[in-house]
Amino acid sequence: MAEKTAVREGYDQLAETYTESRTITSPATEIARSFAGGFSSGDRLLDAGCGGGKPVLSLLTEHARTVGIDFSRAQLDIARSNAPSSELAMGDLTQLPYGNDTFAGIVCYWALIHVPLDEHQAVIDEFARLLEPGGRLLLIEGTNAWTGENDGWLETDVRMEWEIAGETTTATQLERAGFEIIDRTRVAENMTDDGSDELPWVVFEGAVVDY
Repeated sequence: MAEKTAVREGYDQLAETYTESRTITSPATEIARSFAGGFSSGDRLLDAGCGGGKPVLSLLTEHARTVGIDFSRAQLDIARSNAPSSELAMGDLTQLPYGNDTFAGIVCYWALIHVPLDEHQAVIDEFARLLEPGGRLLLIEGTNAWTGENDGWLETDVRMEWEIAGETTTATQLERAGFEIIDRTRVAENMTDDGSDELPWVVFEGAVVDY
């Protein structure tokens, strides 16, 4: 099982390296850019697992009022520079510190995959709770289920842990939480500097229809 403290400490240690590795022009980022364009300045959006704020949180700020939450203090320190107009908070995705129907949209990129598998449903349920009726979620997950760790992630000496539920399980969890899956797009993203660790991901877009 992914150990949350180890994941948080890992992201603290490689905060700058990880932020620099996230490209502005990746396929998944372009999907997030299109998603954000569907909101207006009066809407409130949440980047759940915002990391250093690049690129997703920073592009969300171009369209709406934004909140970024992460459990890595070092990542949030970087996000203050990359998305200075955003409200930032430290927290756990299984217990988000916001009331019901707070957000018009939520983006969760490469965050659920670090949560223990037996808590994935709780996170998705939290997203449904926080979204206003008809609110939309953009969530990325691995296409294939996989649990493991990298001892030298991003060519550093930092160990990182992963718990990927896979496309089929995540789709079921979304529907169980009251989401209608509007779209799902499969993308390939490099998770290492040299491009040797390209993995298949799926981006879900869902709307709350029953919570």
